Amino acid sequence: MRKAHSLIQRLVEPFQPSFSEGHISPAERSKRLISLRWFAVAMQLLIIYPAMQLDYLLVENLRYYLGVIIALVTFNLIAPRLESAKGLYVQLTADLAALCALLILTAGCHNPFSALLFISAILGPMFLSKSMALGYLVQTAIGLTIVCSFTEPLLMNAHGEAVSPVLTMAAKIMVLFILGGLTIWLKACLERSQSRYETLYKQRQRLNNFRAVGVVTGQLSHELSTPLNTIKLMMDRIGRAPDMQTSGELKIARAALAQCEQSIRDLFDCKVDAESLSYKETPLADFIQGVCKKWQLDFPDVKLDFGVDENASELSYKLPATPFAQAVLDILDNAKEASEHETVSITVDMHVDRDAILIHISDRGRGIDQSISDRLGEPFVSTKSTGTGLGVYNASALLEALGGSLGMKPRFGGGTKVSMVLPR
Repeated sequence: MRKAHSLIQRLVEPFQPSFSEGHISPAERSKRLISLRWFAVAMQLLIIYPAMQLDYLLVENLRYYLGVIIALVTFNLIAPRLESAKGLYVQLTADLAALCALLILTAGCHNPFSALLFISAILGPMFLSKSMALGYLVQTAIGLTIVCSFTEPLLMNAHGEAVSPVLTMAAKIMVLFILGGLTIWLKACLERSQSRYETLYKQRQRLNNFRAVGVVTGQLSHELSTPLNTIKLMMDRIGRAPDMQTSGELKIARAALAQCEQSIRDLFDCKVDAESLSYKETPLADFIQGVCKKWQLDFPDVKLDFGVDENASELSYKLPATPFAQAVLDILDNAKEASEHETVSITVDMHVDRDAILIHISDRGRGIDQSISDRLGEPFVSTKSTGTGLGVYNASALLEALGGSLGMKPRFGGGTKVSMVLPR
C-alpha cells in the first residue's frame, strides 16, 4: 500500500500549485508600502530644486517641506511594527496626510503632482479591507478638499465663462470616489476569481487522484491477489482440522481477509458518471427520511432524530435516487462509526436557503483531525484506521455532479457536522 500511495503522489504532484502567491499577507503588504514610501521620499528630495526654480516651493516654506519629509522618514523606520490590517490603515493615513501637507506647501492644486491624490484613491483600497477602504476614500476626499480649498484653478465652460471652483472640486471628488469604487469592485472580483480557481483546482485534484487510483488498482490487485489467494487456501486447509473449526482466532483472520477483499472491490466500484445518472422528481424530505428509517432498521440502538423546516417539507427535487441514497447511507455509517459513546446519537435536518437546499448530518463522535480536515473527500484519506475514504469521496463526487458540494466541519460541543448542499 505504501508503494501504491507513493505512485499516487508521483502522478498527482505535477498538478499541485501553491496558492500562497494569490493571498498577500498584511506583513508583505506592509513591506511593499515601506518600499514605495522610500521611493516617494527620494523623489520628493530630488524635486526640491526644480520646484524652487519654478516657484512651486517658496524659500520660506522649505523648512516646513523638509520637516514633513523628515517626519515621513521617521515614520517609515517604525512602520515595520505596523503589519496588521489596522496598521496598514494607519500607514496609508499617514502617507495621505504627508502628501496633502506637501501639496499645500507647493501650490496645492496648481501643482501637477496633485493628481497623486487620485492615485492614492486607487492604491489605498488595494491594501485594505472593504470597510477600511471606504473610510480611506472619505479621508482622501477630505484631503483633496483641503488641498484645493484656496488653490482650485478657474476653468472655463464651452461659452468661455468661468466655472465655480465648488463645482470643479465636487467633480474631482466624484471622480475620486468612482476610481476608488472601481478598485474595490475589481479587487472583490479578483478575490472571487481566486477563490473559484482554488475550488476548481481542488475538484480537479480529486479527479486526478481518482485517475491515479485507476492506475494503482491494477498494480495493487495484481500484487495482492496471489498472496491473498494463498492465505485463503491455507486458512481453508487449516479450518478443516477438527480442533480448528471453532477457533476464534481463525474467525478473526477470515474476517480480516474478507475486509481486504472488500477494500479491493471498492477500488473498482467507486465511480460517479454524471451522464449516466438517472434523474427522477422526488419528494426530497420524504425520501431522505425513508432512507434514514431503513438505515435505522439495521442499527436499532442508534438514536436518530430527523427534522425538516416548513419550506423544505413539500419540496420536490430531480435527483438520481439510488446513488443519492447510497451517499446518505455512507455518511450515516461514518457518523455511527465515529461515535465513541455507548449511546450513538445522530441528527439529520434539512432546510432551504435562498440559493441552496441544505441537508445536515451531525454526530457526537470523535470529530475531525485537523491534520487531514482539508483532505477529507479524497481517496485513501479517512479518519478511520481501516477506512479508505471512498464513501465520502463518492458522496462528494455525486454532489459535485449535481452542481452542489459536500462540506464537513467540527460540531459545537463535539462531533462532526456534514453538510450536503444541493443547488435550487
